[in-house]
Amino acid sequence: MQERLKMSEVVWKVPMWRRLLLFQSSAQMLSWLCFLVLCLLCVQGLYLAFAHQAMPVHVCVAACLGTLPSLYAALPCVFVMDAGHWVRVAPGFPEAVRVYGDVPASGDPDGAPLVYRHRLPRWARWEENAILIVPSHGGSVTVQAPKAVAGKLRARLLRMLA
Repeated sequence: MQERLKMSEVVWKVPMWRRLLLFQSSAQMLSWLCFLVLCLLCVQGLYLAFAHQAMPVHVCVAACLGTLPSLYAALPCVFVMDAGHWVRVAPGFPEAVRVYGDVPASGDPDGAPLVYRHRLPRWARWEENAILIVPSHGGSVTVQAPKAVAGKLRARLLRMLA
């Protein structure tokens, strides 16, 4: 139980109005729109090939609404841990994030953030889904991760400390 006190709960990094906006950058919005248009074109082609009619509007609306959870899951969350605990979990951290498909992308031992990105090619991933490890001067380490990963990653790190 003492270990849990050395790691904060997962909290949102962005204010409510940014969460409602869903998009974190224009590049993410453009990527999402391109993917959506490509998928809609494929579905339209299937409708024309097999049903010999245009795709109904409700299918287009459902596709747009159906992709919104992916944007919500990519919103950034953070938790803070004691630097002493970070030293204990740091050797196993690359393996802990590899479970989520992330690999080391950059980082400098002199205080720059460590960055882990999804191993997909650049055109198939959002930079906003990166996991960042940011050391602070106050003896703590901030871990930033997408909403879909942050809670699971925190739980995994707590198990590593146990």
